[in-house]
Parts: sequence; structure tokens; C-alpha cells
Amino acid sequence: SEERASWTRGSWKMTSPEAVRQRLEGYARGKIASILQPLSERLLVEQPVDPVAFMVQYLTAERSDLRSAVADETIAVADEVGTEALPTEDHPLLDRIWDLKHRNEVLERLRRKDAKRLEAQNEELQTRVEFLEGKLNGAGVEYDTREPVPPEMMTYLEWEAGQLDASPEDDKDDEGFQYRSYTEMPPFTKLHSSMVASLMKEEDFNKHVKLTTSTGFTLSNMIQSGVTGANVPVGLCIGDEDCLAMFGGIIAPIAQALHGKDLNKSHHVTDVSLESVPIPDDETIDVLSERIFAITLKAQRSISGFPLPAGLTSAQRGEIASLMRDTARPLVKALGGEYAELSELDPNVEEVIDPVGMCMEATVKEGSVMHLSGAGRGWPADRAVWYDKTLTSVVHVNGLDHLSIMVHNADGDVVGAWENFVRVYGLLESSLESHRRKFSSHHAFGFLTSDPGMMGCAFTASCLLRVPIDILADQVKSCGHKFGMRVVRAPDDKQEGGGIVIWEVSSKGTADITEAAIMQNLAQAAAEIVQLLPQDPQEEEDE
Repeated sequence: SEERASWTRGSWKMTSPEAVRQRLEGYARGKIASILQPLSERLLVEQPVDPVAFMVQYLTAERSDLRSAVADETIAVADEVGTEALPTEDHPLLDRIWDLKHRNEVLERLRRKDAKRLEAQNEELQTRVEFLEGKLNGAGVEYDTREPVPPEMMTYLEWEAGQLDASPEDDKDDEGFQYRSYTEMPPFTKLHSSMVASLMKEEDFNKHVKLTTSTGFTLSNMIQSGVTGANVPVGLCIGDEDCLAMFGGIIAPIAQALHGKDLNKSHHVTDVSLESVPIPDDETIDVLSERIFAITLKAQRSISGFPLPAGLTSAQRGEIASLMRDTARPLVKALGGEYAELSELDPNVEEVIDPVGMCMEATVKEGSVMHLSGAGRGWPADRAVWYDKTLTSVVHVNGLDHLSIMVHNADGDVVGAWENFVRVYGLLESSLESHRRKFSSHHAFGFLTSDPGMMGCAFTASCLLRVPIDILADQVKSCGHKFGMRVVRAPDDKQEGGGIVIWEVSSKGTADITEAAIMQNLAQAAAEIVQLLPQDPQEEEDE
């Protein structure tokens, strides 16, 4: 009793074998109690069907911890009082314990090394997964992350990554975008739905791949959006005026598929004048204004002497922004409003023009043509917007094209919308000419735009039309097709209900037709559709 009272854990006063044994036995009993106490509690709470099996499983799981704890305590005692103080019968056991502890330490070091190796492998695999997911997302490919990536897409991604690594530096590169220099025909997959993927032939690729325009634009640059993006519709982005001559063998078949005609045999025509669109009589105007709303007119234009946005350097983009700041002054003087950098656009203005589709994107969406073609590099630097005081006319600067000219009329005033567009277009064109610049155009392909689908007059017109639900869809569409218009049911978020269906009427082609002709066709198609509507009974009686 005196010996037991004379020591406390970790502070020995006696070193007799009996005292040591008491300490070790007491420690072991305490550890066993600490294991058995939770066991009894779990038996009461969980009430297993087979208590014996439950206890065996529990004790087996805890056994290694108990052995390790008792061994550690035995070694700690030996270190404090010396091996000779231990009971004689424990000496061989101690040798065995030390041997096992040494082996355990070696095994633990090996386990730590394996853990680090596996962790490094996991990080490497995770990085690879993120890389592949980024490539797939950037290419616009939708896939189930629970399913393996299709083998052909894996092959394509590996190829594209290799082409990226091997591509030399390009003056147009920036921190977030690198232009490719493809060394062979891209291995398009069935997931690539662009026209470039389906129409470009390997012999045409090989014929043009080493050519470079005067501004440094290559075939690889031109088709990059269609190679790195699986879901873009065209997959070809023109970079400068020389592309039409140098890469015409690749552009022409795609343009023909888009427009239904050989543009090499076309002759560019343009007409933006008030007198070219006949003014309807007052009665027709009144009828149309009751049914038509949300008229939108839009023209894409590039400025001569500059590469298009996918081919611009950051310095050239800045030159265009500076030029347009001066060019917009006559518009501000005549029509009011303001020329503002995109990053400084008044939120109140944005709130008005955004719902009608006239606001530039705040960011470039991953997987979009702007992103994949390089036209969105450095966004939003040197991007700007001019808007008039009524917020119905807008000009975007340095988007997918140098200029996007847009006019919106919410009241269904066909004549007013066209007059407003002609006024803005004329002021912009004459102001550019005063700076010895003009809109870029080609004698056959028309106005130069990034998208070959806009070649020709590069002008579109659309409107929304209220039609009673009992008018057959085929009748409505037939009236639009008669004047070369596309007629589709507007999205659900634009529908009003109450027995009325909202139809969207929009122009289809831009080749071999003038802006004024498109505008006239829109008005005639809308008037034809309105003729389908039942007349007021009083009007029928008067007739």
C-alpha cells in the first residue's frame, strides 16, 4: 500500500517489480474498462439480434488498439525505470514488444509513403478530370459525369491538347486565349455538329493550312471555333478581308449551304433609304400597329482597314474603340444619348435595353463563338455602346463584328422603326467617311462579317405578332413564307394567353437582297397575316 501510494502515473518513487506489475496491471484494467463500458452501452441502446456476435465483432475491432496501448505503456515504464525493474517473466515479452513496435514503425512509414503516393496520384487524376471536363464544357459538349467519356471524344481531346501544346506563340494571343496552329486535319467526332466539321474536306485543309493572310490570320485561326467547339452551328470565323480570296475554297461551300446559292456568282447590293420602302396607307398602319409589336432591326458591319475581331490584336482593338468614340459624336449631337465603355454603362440604361436584346454581354460565355474564336479576348476592354436618348437605338463596338447597329420599336410602328434605322445608319456611315473609313464589303460576298451566314446585306428584321388562337399555324406560316420570312411560335415567356398566340416573324436570307427589300417583306408578311384575322362585325356590315 505504501508503494502504491508513493507513486502517481508518470512520477515514480519506487522501482520494485511488484510496484511495476501493479502499475501495468492497473493500466491494462483501466484500458479494458474504457473499452467494455461503451460496449455495454451499445448493447443496451442497439439491442442486436445476436449479442454474442456483436460483442465479438466489437472486441476484435478494438483489440489492436488495446494491444498497442498496453505495449506503449510497458515500453514507457521500461524507459523510466529500466528493464531490470520489470518482472523477470516480462523480459522476453518486452523484447518481443520492442521488435513488434519497430516493425510497426517501419510499416507505418511505408503506409505514409503509400498514402502520399496515392494522394499524388489522386491529385494528378483529379487535375486530369478537371482538364477534360473543362475541354468538354468549353467545346459545348453535354455529358453525364457519371458515365465515361466516349472513346472517340477522348482521342479528340488528347489530339487537341497536343496541338495546343505544339502551337507556336501568336501575336494575337493573350493571357486567357491561345491560337492554334493545326498540323493535320482535325479528327472531328460525331459530337461535332458544325458545318466546318461536315463540309471541310481533308484535301482542302491540306491545300490551305500553311497559308497566311497579310494580317497574320491562318486557316487554323479561322476554323478554331469549329474544332474546339462541338456545338457551334458554323464553326468558321472570318478574320480579315484577305480570307475571302485566300480561303475561298473552304468558305464558299459553307456560305452556299447557309444561303442556298453560290455567292461567287452573286453581286452585292445594298439599299438603306426611306424612299425604297413604300409607306402603307393609314388604315393598314392602324391595323398593323394593333397587332405588331417588338420590331427589331439589326445590321452587322466591319470597318475597312482593320482585321475582324477574331484577327485583331489588342492594340488594333483599341484603335477601333478610339475611332468610334470620335465617330459617335455626330450621333450624340443629333440623337442625344451617350457613348459609354461597356464596363461603365449606366445600370438604368442596361435595365431598359437588356430585355429587348440590345445590351452587350457583361462577360463572354464559355463555349460561345465569341469565346472559341478569340473575338472575345480581353473582354470587356475596348468594348463600348452608343445609345440614343429614347433608348431605342444602339450601336455595339467590338463585339463579334466591329459594329452592331440595332433599332427597336415596341409600339409596332413599322414606318417609324425603318426611319429611325435609316437615320442612325446614315449618320454613322457619313461620320466614318469623314475619318476616311468605310464599311468593308466584297463585290460578291457583300458586307464583310465574322459569320459567313450574315454575308450579303448583313441585315435582319423581325417582329412579334398577336394572332387569335383559332387561326391555323399553317396559314400563318404560309403568309410569312410567301415573302421569304421565317414564322415561328414565340417562346412561352413571350406568350400572353387570353386566346392569343404570339408569333415571331423574321427575315431568313441576307444574300442577293437589300436591307430595304427585307424591311418591305417584313411589313408585307405581317399585313398578309393580319388579313387572316376575323373582321369586326360592324366593319363587315359597312362593307
